[in-house]
Amino acid sequence: TNRDSPNRQEEIAAVKPVIDKLKDNNWTFASHSYGHPHMDKISIQKFKNDVDCWKNEVEPLVGETRVFLYPYGEYIPHNDQGMEKINYLIEEGGFDIHCGVSLIPYTITYDNYAFEVRKNIDGLTLRNQKKRVSHMFDTDYVIDLESRNFGK
Repeated sequence: TNRDSPNRQEEIAAVKPVIDKLKDNNWTFASHSYGHPHMDKISIQKFKNDVDCWKNEVEPLVGETRVFLYPYGEYIPHNDQGMEKINYLIEEGGFDIHCGVSLIPYTITYDNYAFEVRKNIDGLTLRNQKKRVSHMFDTDYVIDLESRNFGK
């Protein structure tokens, strides 16, 4: 549904039933940004543009969301330099739950938002950090290494 797509209206019409079905099955949506940049490394103007694109182009489709998942699992430090971006996420984006990634999850609650580090469950973790997720499932059962041609 990219704003520059010549088929944008058709794409929106096609995605609406998928969104509705997910919502009917109690799914909720979070933002992972609009363009998947390194949010801490981009300029404040590019940062604001990314948040604004989500608000103007994606949120009208999926509905309001409070959760922002930083691309690459990175995050913006809660310090003087990062606060302009963090405040923009909260005040303009409406995101009061911010999430990074680590193998050791934790949550920090601030006055106006919560920062949560979630455990990454991806191919790298399934292959290289099996013990970190073994209490949840058998990684050897979940990942099909043979079909993925790993180790060959």
